[in-house]
Amino acid sequence: MLSHAYLLDCSDKFLLDEFAILMAKEIFCLKENTPCLECLNCIKVEHENMVDLKIYTREKNIMVDDIVEIDTFRELKELDPVYDV
Repeated sequence: MLSHAYLLDCSDKFLLDEFAILMAKEIFCLKENTPCLECLNCIKVEHENMVDLKIYTREKNIMVDDIVEIDTFRELKELDPVYDV
């Protein structure tokens, strides 16, 4: 079962980014159990084209406007019917 949000932190930015992308692929993958890295959803996540996925990087401080945007985004009907992450 997924939580509504995950906060990831690591001193190695590359490792953190790779883990976050792999986690998103695991969630959105059209195959069972593991990200296949080949299906349409895995490719969309890799190329940052998954419309139901928002990734906020450490370089940007999350402000009140970002929280409002996230809340509005969450209330929109999902565009891909698997998960909103």
